[in-house]
Amino acid sequence: MIARLRSILLPALLLGGGCSEPQAEPRPADPSLSTLDRLLAKEEGESVAGAPSDLASCLARVDATGECRPSPRARRTLKLRLALDPRYAQEWPAWEGRLRQTLACVNQLYRASGIDFAFHEVQPWDPGAQRHDLRALLRRLQHDLPPDLQSLVVGLAVWEERRIYARAGGEIGLSQAGACVLPAWPRIENDCLTLAHELGHLLGAEHVPGKSWIMAWSAQPYHLPVADPIARVISTYRFHPRNLESIRAHHRARFTPRGLALPEPCLRRIQGIDRCWKLR
Repeated sequence: MIARLRSILLPALLLGGGCSEPQAEPRPADPSLSTLDRLLAKEEGESVAGAPSDLASCLARVDATGECRPSPRARRTLKLRLALDPRYAQEWPAWEGRLRQTLACVNQLYRASGIDFAFHEVQPWDPGAQRHDLRALLRRLQHDLPPDLQSLVVGLAVWEERRIYARAGGEIGLSQAGACVLPAWPRIENDCLTLAHELGHLLGAEHVPGKSWIMAWSAQPYHLPVADPIARVISTYRFHPRNLESIRAHHRARFTPRGLALPEPCLRRIQGIDRCWKLR
C-alpha cells in the first residue's frame, strides 16, 4: 500500500498537481445560515471595535518608516513537503481530489497575502501509536523529515472521529520550527481551515479573538449547510489585519533550520504593528 501510495501521489500532487480552485456557483441565500452570520459578525465586530482608538495614526507612523513593505502585486510560492498517513487513502477513496481541493481552498484564503503553497514532495508516513498525540507526533515528524532549507513540512494523520471532536476548541494542530502536524477532519472545509491556521503560525501569525478570523484562539468546526461549503469557508474566513501584515512580510523570509526567518527590518515592522494593535 505504501509503495503504491507513493507512486500515485507524487506525479499527481507535485507542485500543486494542476489543482484548480473550487468554483462557487451563484446560489440563493440560505436562511439556515443567518444565525451563524450574526454570531461571526458580532465576534469580529467586537474584536475590531476593541482596537486602540489611535490605531489608524499608529499604523500610519509604522508605514512612514517604509521598512519591509512588499508590493501589493508581489507573490511568493512556498513549497510543502507532505507526510501523509496511508489511512488517508483508505478513508477517502477520492483522496487525490480531496487533497487538491484542500490546497486550493488554503490558497484562496491566502490570496490577499500574496503567498501561495504548492506540494513539493509527498511521502507516506504512518503515525502509528502516536497518531492521537500531537506533541509526540510533531517531534517525530521533525525527526523523520528534517529541514531541507527550501520547504515547510506538513504531517497529516487520520484520527478516530470522536477524538477529533473531543479536541475541538483545544489543540487540534501544532506548529513549530518550519513544521506542523494536524488530523484530517471528516469534513474537508475543516481540513482547509486547520491547515491554513497552522501554516499561518509558521508565517508568524498570532491567535486573535473572534470566530471569523482564520487565526481564532480556538478551533471551531462548522458543518456549513450549503451545497458548496468550501466556497462558504472562503467567503466567511480571513486573516486579521495584523496577521495579514506578518504573512506579507514573509515574501522576504529565508529558510533556516528553525523555519522561516524575517530580516531585521521586517521584524521591526511587525513589532511596530503589534504595538499598534495591542493584541499581546
